[in-house]
Amino acid sequence: MNENVSRNRSRGEVLTKSNYPPEQVQHYFKQAAGHLETLKTLLPDLYSDFQPIKTEPETIIVDPGSVNSEPVYFSRGQADRLLRDIEQIFEIRANSELEQPKQEPALRVFITHGRFQ
Repeated sequence: MNENVSRNRSRGEVLTKSNYPPEQVQHYFKQAAGHLETLKTLLPDLYSDFQPIKTEPETIIVDPGSVNSEPVYFSRGQADRLLRDIEQIFEIRANSELEQPKQEPALRVFITHGRFQ
């Protein structure tokens, strides 16, 4: 996300990418949406009202040389939104009152090698 793409045109200023091709980032959006659905199923009290994660790119890039189709990319805003959603998912879980399941201590038997009287 913070990759400098200025290529010496910015006179020292850091320029970052503003659009991402779907083949590079769409799987992250789909994975996050899938994991969110799992969390909604397993922990509905915490995640049932969480907004859905959009998995399709929304930014249209117009190429002056192309007449046929306009490629659709993920915008930096969409990527930032995905990061905020993931951070919110972790924050909700961290601030919940759920505890790890308690395990009963294992019962143990002590056997000696002495004589029985």
